[in-house]
Amino acid sequence: MYKRRFFVSLLIALNISILNYYNLCIDDNTVLQTSEDDELIDSYICEFDNDINYQFQNAYISRKRIDDMLKYLKNHYKFGNINNLSTEEIISKIIDNSINNNNDSFTSVFETADSLAYEQILKEIIDNIINFGTNDIDEDLYLIKNLKIVYSSDDFREQFIDMETNGIYYDNSLNSIIINRSVLFNKNEDNYSEEYYNTLRKNLFHIFNDIRQCYIDDYNKNYIKYSNLYNSSIMEDASTRYNKYYNKFNISYDEDVYKSYENDINSIILLSLYNKNATPEKYFDSLFDEDAKQLFDLLDLKSNDDIYKFYKILYSIDAKNYNNNFFEFFANYNTNKNQTMSDGVGYNYKLTLYDLYVKKLLNYIKDNNIDYKECLTLYYLGVNNLASDFNPMVDDSGNSILFNDVYILDLLNERHNTFKEFVSKYYKIPVSEIDYFAENVLNYNDDSFKNKYPMLKLINLDNLGIDSYKKIFNDDFIPKCKVL
Repeated sequence: MYKRRFFVSLLIALNISILNYYNLCIDDNTVLQTSEDDELIDSYICEFDNDINYQFQNAYISRKRIDDMLKYLKNHYKFGNINNLSTEEIISKIIDNSINNNNDSFTSVFETADSLAYEQILKEIIDNIINFGTNDIDEDLYLIKNLKIVYSSDDFREQFIDMETNGIYYDNSLNSIIINRSVLFNKNEDNYSEEYYNTLRKNLFHIFNDIRQCYIDDYNKNYIKYSNLYNSSIMEDASTRYNKYYNKFNISYDEDVYKSYENDINSIILLSLYNKNATPEKYFDSLFDEDAKQLFDLLDLKSNDDIYKFYKILYSIDAKNYNNNFFEFFANYNTNKNQTMSDGVGYNYKLTLYDLYVKKLLNYIKDNNIDYKECLTLYYLGVNNLASDFNPMVDDSGNSILFNDVYILDLLNERHNTFKEFVSKYYKIPVSEIDYFAENVLNYNDDSFKNKYPMLKLINLDNLGIDSYKKIFNDDFIPKCKVL
């Protein structure tokens, strides 16, 4: 009797141990990693390490130019000219500079009835820089204290696109904010209202962020921008995103313009998600100091190959938004009369973004013991953002009519199936469970999840759908290619 009880007790204890192990490794799908698991991950990382050809690739920044730039990349060092002026003293200098601008085309804003509004807004802006700026603000304040703010004559604004569309422009060579009042406000000269004040405040906040991205006398030479003629979308985005993050209000020239590149820059920011040293503050610091090395480190771009891919992505985003000279190249070499410039850019850069993001996710899984739910949440967070503005040209039947779009969609679907295959093998779950999770369980708006990944503070997850991935990962969506 005693022996039977002993064996029964032993079986119960063994059964409990097995159940506990099952709950740990199967229900939670937490993997106790082995060398075989690492080898599995490495084999799949190779699947997402690809060179991708782009349409009109000769228009893009060359690999040689990137390699030459990286030879001279160095750590940012502080400007060194320490600001010892108060906010009021800086404003006083701006007023003096503006009044003594020595240009017949300009009138100081401080010699008009608008002077008080400018002074109030300048105090708010400069206080924000001094109290909250974590970048090299001495360089920013050096530019700002020597700044001029002037109204221009109507004929002057014809020189600048920004003057035509927004009524405000920062001229780096003159270190001047030049404003055409009739365009900016569309009001009579002496009209003063809350709407007028908010328009002025919105534009000045934005343009001061643009100024903070400028550099003095090439003293650092860690340029992010690849052209002196155009302002890159990532820099323009930072001017708006900074205001959203720090000041909790939407301040942009035009919210529609911002939305045109918001999702693409989100995808770039998501490359930093698994970098434990990345913070929103460091992201803005890298852009406001135009410190390419800090940005590459934050985005975890470890090789020249990854940095070259980054610039192809950035060039594509800029091309979509007319922030580089791609439109000239397209006009000269495009032979398809039905193809727009946006079609000429295509979605190749999204495939590059997908590969970079998934590679970083796989490396993160290798170095961290996360369960399959967190893995899939991170995966679908990336692909939902990537797909949210994916709108290929289609015919009346919903069939894609551009060969390149179909080609990219096919490759994205192959990659998606490869990743699901990995998750199934690594976490030992059926593919059907992955699909069920995406369809019914996915939630990346959980506070604990957002707190674990601080870079998500820069992304409005409320605006990010949970099923945008269906726009690209859907067999019914992929028609047979029809070339026009």
